Amino acid sequence: MPNLRVSVVLYTEAKKWVKATGKKTDPAGQLYLRWYEGSKPKHIRAGVSWDEAEAAQARQIRKLKCVSQGFSDPYEVPAGAKYNDVHDCLRSYVEYLQNVTRTNGRRYNHRMTLAREAIIKEFLNTIPNKQFLEQINRADLARYKEWLYGKGRAKNTVRAKLMTVTNFLANNQLATIKLVTKGIMPSKVKRSEAHPFSDDDINKMRAIATPTEDLILRTFLATGARKKEVAYLEHSDLDPTTRSIKIQNKPKWGWLTKTISSEDRELKLNTLFDDLWALPDGVLFPTKRGRPNIHIDRIMKSLGERAGVKPPVGERACWCHRWRDSYASDQIRAIRNGTLHMTLEDVAAKMGHEDGTTMHVYVAAVTQEEEAAKQSARVSDRFTSKKPGPQLMKKTG
Repeated sequence: MPNLRVSVVLYTEAKKWVKATGKKTDPAGQLYLRWYEGSKPKHIRAGVSWDEAEAAQARQIRKLKCVSQGFSDPYEVPAGAKYNDVHDCLRSYVEYLQNVTRTNGRRYNHRMTLAREAIIKEFLNTIPNKQFLEQINRADLARYKEWLYGKGRAKNTVRAKLMTVTNFLANNQLATIKLVTKGIMPSKVKRSEAHPFSDDDINKMRAIATPTEDLILRTFLATGARKKEVAYLEHSDLDPTTRSIKIQNKPKWGWLTKTISSEDRELKLNTLFDDLWALPDGVLFPTKRGRPNIHIDRIMKSLGERAGVKPPVGERACWCHRWRDSYASDQIRAIRNGTLHMTLEDVAAKMGHEDGTTMHVYVAAVTQEEEAAKQSARVSDRFTSKKPGPQLMKKTG
């Protein structure tokens, strides 16, 4: 632990160092601050009055504490230095995002820009005493990381938020901070395996699902679409000629598909088409106000938990993505059984992947299944009909 003791001392006219008390009995002389770095004493002037000396003492103690913890004093701004206000820099960065083209060829839409702005503001709120961009350092990023973990954020979420802050600082040429060095940026957690639902899991959920929940479930299973793609589906995406549904951008809602290769995918629906076609015009699964339900994953999570379906051991369950895993696994089973004449690259294109490299994850999941599951028919067909219920029963007698 470094020595944080700072004393107010007098350098007397007799050229001696004595401890100052602030009383009238102090000998005449100049006020200084004294502390030790190792065994070597350090001295700096502390003003001409006792009040000035006490204020200087408090500042020096704070500065030494900051240095001992690896960050700069948030109140110390060198005279004449040109510093950039963090909030001015943030406004400039938001304008930059609105005009930049991303690596996938897309621009940031309004929602994505707001999300990045919110993350940066969240970070800045953890360092409220730092007014200038140049005052931010590695210790601030480390504390923000621990704050996120304290909120229960997943490792990939922490990494993504830190990367957003890193990009903001790098864009403002804050090159002195090594933000992606070992010890600050968490390593990326790669999705290494698929977790499709079993037939038993699906039957449990369908047994208790409301009509709307069951229709959402069947749509996920029949299309393999991402949760946002399902959330933004509209009646106008349905084609009665081909009995299919189209995944496409929705500019009026400010939403674009994840990648360019995900655009304009036409997916066959078979028996599910009639049930979706019977829905009113507009968004297929809307909120009460008729808008796309961007929290559709909460509906799926609630259904799974009510049905007693357990998430994968040791992993955070993404309920919507598990339906995507189920769809991919179904397609691979059908290819192996000879009931589907497609290649893995064709399935990848239906799912909106740029190529077939990610399909090995689903192939591995199917390979490890029990023999009964391997020999099953195409699940995307056998679960697409309405579940039996009172609304489907005919009156007798």
